[in-house]
Amino acid sequence: MFFLFDSVMSGVAKGLVNGLDPAKIPDLGQKYLRQTELRSIPGLLKRLQEGGLDAEVKSWLGAGKNLPVTPSQLRAAIGERAMKQLANAIGLPVTQVLFYMADLLPSAVERMSSRGMLEPSAT
Repeated sequence: MFFLFDSVMSGVAKGLVNGLDPAKIPDLGQKYLRQTELRSIPGLLKRLQEGGLDAEVKSWLGAGKNLPVTPSQLRAAIGERAMKQLANAIGLPVTQVLFYMADLLPSAVERMSSRGMLEPSAT
């Protein structure tokens, strides 16, 4: 299910980077997270939970309404170093990556999960 997160990240890249090589679009999310200290979707979610967004992450994983998250909440929870690593890997400014993550991450995580947990293919 990495393709869901990948589609989020590729959507960010497509929308913001003119001239992006289309061959680089597949598997962007997975590729980019591997280049950070977060390493994976579970690593990202763990960091968010440890950074004070436990209720938000649980809402994305579980049934019911997804709680929103702001770019500033993501920045605080993920940490500056990991955000810079992710933004550098994607090739976009941190503020733009945060904006799109805040908008798209809740629904992407929701689609990668069932019964409160990530699908095995997303780990």
